[in-house]
Amino acid sequence: MVHDGARPGMDATLLKRGLDSVIASAGGAAIAGVPVKDTIKVVSPDGLITDTPPRETLWAAQTPQIFSYELLCQAHHQFSGNATDDAMMVEALGHQVTMFLGSYENLKVTTPEDMAVMEAMLRGRRLFRTGIGFDSHALGPDRRLVLGGVEVAHDMGLVGHSDGDVLIHAIMDALLGAANLGDKGRHFPSSEDQYKDISSLLLLSQVGEQLAAHHWRIANVDATMLAQRPRLGSYILDMKVKTAAALSISVERLSIKVTTTDYLGFVGREEGIAAVAIATIFRPEQ
Repeated sequence: MVHDGARPGMDATLLKRGLDSVIASAGGAAIAGVPVKDTIKVVSPDGLITDTPPRETLWAAQTPQIFSYELLCQAHHQFSGNATDDAMMVEALGHQVTMFLGSYENLKVTTPEDMAVMEAMLRGRRLFRTGIGFDSHALGPDRRLVLGGVEVAHDMGLVGHSDGDVLIHAIMDALLGAANLGDKGRHFPSSEDQYKDISSLLLLSQVGEQLAAHHWRIANVDATMLAQRPRLGSYILDMKVKTAAALSISVERLSIKVTTTDYLGFVGREEGIAAVAIATIFRPEQ
């Protein structure tokens, strides 16, 4: 199986079609190709059209090109002329070569314009998943207030088994949900002493590692904190830096915002703080 590195659009379906074709062929040789869409003109060196071959007989050759191993070796050893592909050498030995249907997405990247088209097609092959996370904790005395891995000056902190970081907890659940890996309670149960007062950033980094182990990459995360007090705007940049570092992503992929509830509900009564997050992850489609 010979494939051109300038054609990154090949997929498993195309390769399987080629293998089936060469197995069924009499000559032990088959190459990918697609019928040409345009009318082809034969043009002389001075720019004059000399012929218009019938379009129904014209195919554009692609790779992969698949041969029996012995036949391919023989062609490379015996052919001495100029050839633009392996099939041309096999043809020169008098062997039949079968054309199987390739793909118009199996584009050969030759020009900058080709690169732009190929990038767009490959982006379209990505599998995207989105997850939502939510968490809330009560405010209590004698606790540090930690949000986004940053200690915030306040007279109360969030009550929880870990550091109570609702922002990080919401992001964790959004990422785990997008990857269909359960929730944070399944991975880091509050019944285990090892997570007592642990930094939620450490747990978030483990979530990032689990996503990577399942071949997921993070496209973006958008999170909102709901807090009547304290004012958190001045802390957000530091939160973004620490949270992005824990996930090994750029800060540009992470949005963190804060709002109040206009004194409504437990947040408005300053009894607790909540956070909601949405995360989008992707990986090449299998």
